[in-house]
Amino acid sequence: MNKAEFKKAFAVAKSDVNLSEVDNTLLYGCGLPGFEPVYCTTRQVAKLLRWQAQNLNGSWDMGEVNNIAKIAQRKFLIIE
Repeated sequence: MNKAEFKKAFAVAKSDVNLSEVDNTLLYGCGLPGFEPVYCTTRQVAKLLRWQAQNLNGSWDMGEVNNIAKIAQRKFLIIE
């Protein structure tokens, strides 16, 4: 995943787009050492960002967003 793709995913995550029907289970465990690169969509990454980095009050944990960006750079291959 490159920087432009990640920016797009983060913009979707920050928007009001409904991602409840998006299946992002293939990204579970992406921070583990044995996790191999996977093909995924921007919407799947956006859903992961919402789950992992959005606080209950709607603000964002930018440290966690940065962690996901580092993982995404190495392990997410965008297919859209």
